[in-house]
Amino acid sequence: MSESHIPRKRFGQHFLHDAAIIERMVAAIAPRPGETLVEIGPGLGALTAPLLERCRVLHVVELDRDVIPPLVERCQGLARISHHPSTAAADLLAVTGRAHFSRLDVVSATPAPSSAPRAPSQRHLDALATNGGEICGLGELVVHQTDALRFDFTALAPEGGQLRVVGNLPYNISTPLIFHLLKSAPRIRDMHFLLQKEVVDRLAAAPNTRDYGRLSIMTQYRCRAEALFRVGPGAFRPPPKVDSAYVRLTPWETLPHPAADEALFASLVNQAFTQRRKTLRNAVRGMADADTIEAAGLDPAARPETLSVAQFVALANRIHAHRSEPARGAGRGPAGEAMNHPREPQVRIHADPEELAATVASEVLDLAARCIRAHGVFRIALAGGRTPRALYEHLAQIGPGHGDWSHWEIFYGDERCVPQDDLDSNHRMAREAWLDRVPIPPERIHPMVTDPNDPEGDARRYGAVLSDLPRREGMPVFDLVLLGLGPDGHTASLFPGTDILEVTDRPVAAVYVPQKGSWRISLTRPALEQADALWFLVTGADKADTVARVLHPAGAEDAALPAALLAPARPPVWHLDRDAARSLSGDGGD
Repeated sequence: MSESHIPRKRFGQHFLHDAAIIERMVAAIAPRPGETLVEIGPGLGALTAPLLERCRVLHVVELDRDVIPPLVERCQGLARISHHPSTAAADLLAVTGRAHFSRLDVVSATPAPSSAPRAPSQRHLDALATNGGEICGLGELVVHQTDALRFDFTALAPEGGQLRVVGNLPYNISTPLIFHLLKSAPRIRDMHFLLQKEVVDRLAAAPNTRDYGRLSIMTQYRCRAEALFRVGPGAFRPPPKVDSAYVRLTPWETLPHPAADEALFASLVNQAFTQRRKTLRNAVRGMADADTIEAAGLDPAARPETLSVAQFVALANRIHAHRSEPARGAGRGPAGEAMNHPREPQVRIHADPEELAATVASEVLDLAARCIRAHGVFRIALAGGRTPRALYEHLAQIGPGHGDWSHWEIFYGDERCVPQDDLDSNHRMAREAWLDRVPIPPERIHPMVTDPNDPEGDARRYGAVLSDLPRREGMPVFDLVLLGLGPDGHTASLFPGTDILEVTDRPVAAVYVPQKGSWRISLTRPALEQADALWFLVTGADKADTVARVLHPAGAEDAALPAALLAPARPPVWHLDRDAARSLSGDGGD
């Protein structure tokens, strides 16, 4: 092992070094020549080397370019190594001259030396596949220096065959990476991962246990999950602060309980576990009534964590069947009734961003006046971004006497882990555009104070700041939360696939965002959902398709977008300019 490489916190690096644990992991995988193996996060090669000795051809996906030289050095005597400087598939094809590689999205930042061995030939790969891989000599190691969360793993699957995926996964991306891989489950034979023990417990949890939840159900819908053995902190360098565990995920050859509408199934599970302390009747209100729950063979008074995967699928299929029935009465069937439930979003379309900002500023002031009359204070959580800034500038222009600023309390929905005077700080933006220009008492302004070295501590401290707010379902209640929307469907700092989407027991959490390569602090889903008013502010044609996907999900991928996962206690309001609304049927099109 190279002792010169310093593990990087931002990559969540904890390098495995315990030989006995490594041997147990390899034995559980039981690799054979001729199989297509992919290792995610090989690091310094502790698992890579013994895998190469057995499987002969191994693809590795590694984001940190600095570990690749020691990885290559460690495996030099075991394999011919292919590591390309090209960043485009077409360039890679020119380098290798092999069509087998032309469909890969390969990013490699470290050029291979001129004397580096060539990529594995197609003839060699074919021989492995057709002859059982019983060959002599060196194996083949193919290094893909890229982000596993964006990597198309199916591109590595042999025609008519399946992949085997293994890895010691960084804790900060384990859950989003598993969801990413589940999309490719039909092309994967099995997965063996070393993960934080808490995550493994949730993956393999049985109904009616503390760890059972959305991650358990969505994983077990696609796979058999087996917790194999525990691994202590001492097996790693540096040692993590928590235990790890080894898990095997085996995708079902045929889904044992197929959902008629997987997007509906995903939405149902999400809503049920957002309200997991409620009875099933109350937790899925708006999607199914007591009669529908009973028609699926379930007790409306049961709690969501007592239902098996099969029972959730049965309920989802029952809801789907109801929605597919012909309309009754005045042309509205059960589907129409559900769509008209108070949770249905209100969509308001404005001519342009300027009109949106001016209109919303007026509505914020009206809401503030009503709240101050009702309970003496107006509590608002701010969003960052271009569109909220225009709103804040309008609020700053109102002048004395038009806003009872002394009764406002300012909070934030999320913040980057940067100093408060940093150009990327949401608090700096809000101060410059608005807060420094109106007489809100400084003690009533509550920024998220962040430290890149202690994001979890920052989240706990901001949770304590919120402890004096009124509570509902154990969460603080804001009078108004402002949200934006990213083209990827993120809102606040709830990014697709990140672990914070699974947090239900606290109002604020730290989240590492692989897409941005940085830590952030954010209100969690249940905290956002308990707001008395939740307003999305979205402008620009680049958001139009995402708006349509969130408001009208067409499949499981759409339903899993963070903004679509929110199930607020009050109907959200979407303020859109005409460009952002252009993909909505009948709204703002060309």
